[in-house]
This record gives sequence, C-alpha cells and structure tokens, in this order.
Amino acid sequence: MDHAVILAGGSGVRLWPMSRRHRPKQVLPLVEGRSLLELAIERLRAGFPADRIWIVTSSDLVGAVRAMAGDLPAGNIIGEPAVRDTSNAIGLICLLLARRDPQAKLGIFTADHIIRPTDRFVATVREAMAFLDRQPDALITFGVPPTWPHTGLGYIHRGEGLAGGEKFFAVRRFVEKPDRPTAEQYVASGEYYWNSGMFLWRAQAAIDAMERFRPDHVALLRRAAAAADRNDAAGLADLYGKLPKISIDYALMEPASTSPACRVVVREFDCQWVDLGSWAVLADVNPTDSAGNVCMGETIAADSAGSVLVNDDPNHLVATMGVKDLVVINSGGVTLVVPRSRAQDIKSLVEQVRKQHGEKFD
Repeated sequence: MDHAVILAGGSGVRLWPMSRRHRPKQVLPLVEGRSLLELAIERLRAGFPADRIWIVTSSDLVGAVRAMAGDLPAGNIIGEPAVRDTSNAIGLICLLLARRDPQAKLGIFTADHIIRPTDRFVATVREAMAFLDRQPDALITFGVPPTWPHTGLGYIHRGEGLAGGEKFFAVRRFVEKPDRPTAEQYVASGEYYWNSGMFLWRAQAAIDAMERFRPDHVALLRRAAAAADRNDAAGLADLYGKLPKISIDYALMEPASTSPACRVVVREFDCQWVDLGSWAVLADVNPTDSAGNVCMGETIAADSAGSVLVNDDPNHLVATMGVKDLVVINSGGVTLVVPRSRAQDIKSLVEQVRKQHGEKFD
C-alpha cells in the first residue's frame, strides 16, 4: 500500500523567538492563521486516506500533534524519545511499515514546507508512485528548480533523463550548501535542483540500501523498531539514545548516488515550494500591505517597507517608523530585531543566547 509520512520533529531555531524547544515552528499559526503541520496534513489528505498518513515527531510534542491531526489514528503519530536527525526518524518509520507490509511504499515529506497548488502536488506524488511500480528499488527524491542562488539549501546535480517519465532524471551527486558564486553557477547551468528533503521509495528498498552503507546503524534501528512495535517505551528510549545522529542525506542518499548497486532518481518538483526556514520567507506565503510588510498580531508599520513584524502578545504593541527590510519579532519575553538579509543567521544568535542565559529563553 501507499503511505505518506510527515516529519515534524525539527526545532525551527531560525524562527526563534516564537519557535521554542517545546513549541516549534510546525505547530505555530504562521501561514494565514494556520500551522504548517495542519497545512501538511490537509495537503496529504487530498491524496491519501487518513489511516495511511503517519507523523514522526518528538515524544514531547505528541500531544500537541494529536490535537492538530484531525481524523488521523492516534497510533499513526510516532514519538521519537530523542533528537537523532532524519536518518533515524525515516529509518524507524520504514522499518515499522515494512514489518506490517513488505511491499509498502511511502512518500516522506516535512511539516515546514509550503507547497501549492495541492492538486499538482498530489499528481506529482502519484507519478512518482507509478514510477516506483516500474522501478521498485529506486530511491526517488524531489528536486525544486532554483529561482535564485540560495546558499541555505543543498543542491542535486541531475543526470540523464529516464524512461517512464519526462521529469525523472538520474542523480549525479548531492551537493552541500554552496557559497554564493558556486550557487550562481549551479543556477546558470540549468542542471541543478534545490534539494527539497522529500523522498519516495519502498520501505524495504530504503532499509536494504541503508544497510549496505551503515549496517551497524540499521541493526540498532531494527532493535529500536522492535521495541516501538511492542510499545516498550523504556526500551525504545534506551536504544534510540544510542543511535548515531546523522541526516538521511549522509546516511543514505549521498553514498547511494555514487554506488552502482543503487538507483537514485530525482523527479522535478514543479509546484510552488517554499521552505519556511527563516522569518524573511513569511512575505512569500502571507499577504503583505501596499509597502510589502507582513504584519501579524498587534503591530503598526508606519512609513516602513519590506519588513516582517510578528507579535504574539496581545498586551504588547510592536511599532516601527521609517525602517526598511527589518524583521521584528516579539514573543515569550524576547524581542528580536534583525535585518531581513541576516535572517538566516539567527541560529548563531540562539547559540549565543543559550551560552549566556541557558534554557531561560529556549
């Protein structure tokens, strides 16, 4: 059967101070009053029945996620007892589904993307599922045609076109986040996609491929999945804490793309795709005023342009005058002011806050 998985365990540090450890960005009402998780569930419900949509999140967030999950079964929400990066979240759900159905296929999506329109998204996923029926061992990723030389995303270098779909290509290599001149070269070449972090494959094929490159890792993951299957929370927590913290790109996709034993495929993702990775991106997914400002909550942008003002304290007013291209966020006892051009750098600021204040503002 076909399944869809939403990864919803990230901390969303670049959307601090509103996004915090126990209230991360995927549950915040950031897009026209709705949360990213709610939008992700709604998008997938257009293509999958509720009982075949799964959410992997941190164990601390299971309650909040269930409150937003609508008609998804409670058992379809998997709580990770520790943050161990995407290879473990994905490996765990692949193992759980493969135990139930050795032929299970699953699309893996994240809760921090804005994707429009929904009908094109569903059609694209269905095309990829059909491709997988013809090439059951393929590891499919989705590549977004770049619209500018983004330095905050990884890239995929595509190869030759493949039979069975005009927008399917072999993958030559995955490339880490480049510097600006390199990103400009990638965009100009027309041969590179942004790495969307979305995948589609048979659960067993992904496990087999990952086991080829990281057998000890998968062996430990198998034990963790067995503990999860028997509802052994203590056993799962103990085993999960021992897993190496590594992304799916490093653990699987990068080595698979250079291995003759694996077939790694990129499907061009021709939907509107926005990675809500910084405050500056809010202007791409929310209405703006005539001067290009995004204003959320009790805010006033007087003689201001191109700015993002967000305030979740109804007893506090955020007001600007005569400013341009600023991000001003007020939330939870913290006021952040940063140029839009530096919004991607907030992670380093949060590290400094933690050093000086511990978990007080985390």
